[in-house]
Amino acid sequence: MRIVVVGATGRTGRQVVTTAADAGHDVLAFSRSAAAQAWPEGVSARSGSVLDADACKAALEGADAVIVCISMVRTSDFPWARITTPKDLHTRAATVLTAAAVAQGVDRYVTISAHGVGDSWRRAGPLFLTLVHTSNIGVAYRNLAHAEKIVLASGLSATVIRPTRLTDGTATGDLQVGTQLRTTSFASISRADVARFLVEVAVSGAHAGKCASVSNR
Repeated sequence: MRIVVVGATGRTGRQVVTTAADAGHDVLAFSRSAAAQAWPEGVSARSGSVLDADACKAALEGADAVIVCISMVRTSDFPWARITTPKDLHTRAATVLTAAAVAQGVDRYVTISAHGVGDSWRRAGPLFLTLVHTSNIGVAYRNLAHAEKIVLASGLSATVIRPTRLTDGTATGDLQVGTQLRTTSFASISRADVARFLVEVAVSGAHAGKCASVSNR
C-alpha cells in the first residue's frame, strides 16, 4: 500500500513513517523539510507546504492513503508558549489536503486531532480541560474542531483520530479506543502506539466517517 505521511518530520509523523515502512508499505514522507532529512531505507520524501495546493496534489499522486500528522508549533512544550505557526493552520490544511485527496482519487484519509476536541470535550478530565481552556493549547483545539468538520464533510473515507496527551514512551499495544471514550485528566498515549494505530486505520479503513479517541490504559 502506498501511504503518504503529511507532517512527516514531526515527533509523531516520524513514528508513523517508520511504523508504516517497517510494515512493508511504500511510504512518502511529506513536509516542508522532508527531502533534506534522513529516512529509513525505502522511504521516499518530498518537501512542500500543507498550505500549497499544488505541492499537496503532487505529493498525493498515486497514493492509496494519506495520514495527516501536522500540529501547531509553539516555541516550547510549555502550554502558554507562543504559537509560531498560523493559528488557523488546521482548517487551512484540511481544506487544501482534502481537496488534493479528492483530485487524486485518494479515498482513505486519516488525520490526528486530539481528545477533548469537539464533542469529546465533556469526556476528558476536568483538570486537563482547565489547562486547555486557559493556555495556547486551546487555540489549537478550537481550530481542530473546525478542521474535523471539513475532513468529515469532504466525501472521503475519512477517519479522525483523537489521542489523549502524547508522550515519547515505547509502544505497549494496550489501547482503549472509542467514539465515546471517557478519560481522566492524566490520560496519555505514546506516539509509538498512536503511530501503529494510525497505520492500522489507514490500512483497514476502520472508524470511517467518525472521530475515534484513543488512549493507553
